[in-house]
Amino acid sequence: MTQALVISHLDQLGKPSEFEYTRLFWQDIGRYGVYIGVYIFEVVVKELSDCSASKAEKLFGFWSGNDYKEIPSNSEVDELAKEIIKRGILPAKSAADSLHIAYAIAAECDYLPTWNMKHLENIYTNDNIRILTTETPCKPIFIVPPSMLLGGELQ
Repeated sequence: MTQALVISHLDQLGKPSEFEYTRLFWQDIGRYGVYIGVYIFEVVVKELSDCSASKAEKLFGFWSGNDYKEIPSNSEVDELAKEIIKRGILPAKSAADSLHIAYAIAAECDYLPTWNMKHLENIYTNDNIRILTTETPCKPIFIVPPSMLLGGELQ
């Protein structure tokens, strides 16, 4: 599973290592057999639609070369996102970030790759999301940087 948060780094040459890992990540999706599929969440499509026209066109164009399933919003996603905020896993001002996690959980993804270390990919968030998923009928998810899902070295 993957999530489109990392796609924006395909257009950020000011962050060379993240750019390169993101490029390789998307280039090698499924290469090591750890993905069940690529899921693009409605919240990501909305965020990219809010980008400049040239950036949005470039990133949406990149998707056209990948097989993915778009996941629309639903009540389960909304409730999970609210629960993440209610439990203090993420602050209320990070409602969009809570949606990214909620979509990934609702889609039963194994991994949520992201470069957002501040709110998403950190021990506190991972531990508390694991607690949330064990207290509900939800499948556990791991929030990791895309580089952790690559099976080889940068080329």
